[in-house]
Amino acid sequence: MRQTTKLLFLAAALAAVVIGAPAVFARNDAPQNANLRKERKAFDDSQIPQEQRAKLRELREKFKTEGKALREALKTKRQALMKELESEKLDRGAVDKLSGEVKELQAKLIDHRIAGILAMREIVGPEKLKAFREHRRKHRGGERQKRRGRPEKDYRQAPQ
Repeated sequence: MRQTTKLLFLAAALAAVVIGAPAVFARNDAPQNANLRKERKAFDDSQIPQEQRAKLRELREKFKTEGKALREALKTKRQALMKELESEKLDRGAVDKLSGEVKELQAKLIDHRIAGILAMREIVGPEKLKAFREHRRKHRGGERQKRRGRPEKDYRQAPQ
């Protein structure tokens, strides 16, 4: 009887390992799918037509790749500046040149972000853009503060 119980227990454990192993090692794409669902819901709630959604997706992909290139260039220049600042023999001319390049890239990045906002506004119009932003702010705006344990703030409002 004891040996039968041991065999049943061993068979059950082996079955659990065989069945559970693929689930443990499976690739999880849930965050990406969750982001797509959130984006669709934001579009649905702000009532943006399908053709405008397609234009917005194209615009987003275009600006995403351009922005990534700018951020990478900025990161590279910042690293070069830090390396120059930490070197034993400080070259003031090289530091000034690199800091100027960093400032220039930061300005380009800000201009790029503003161009993206203006292009988005041109596609959907100010009213729908406002509704879309309000939905995103409401459902996503406080996530960073929540993760940090801080209350949600709206930085778009004027200081009081």
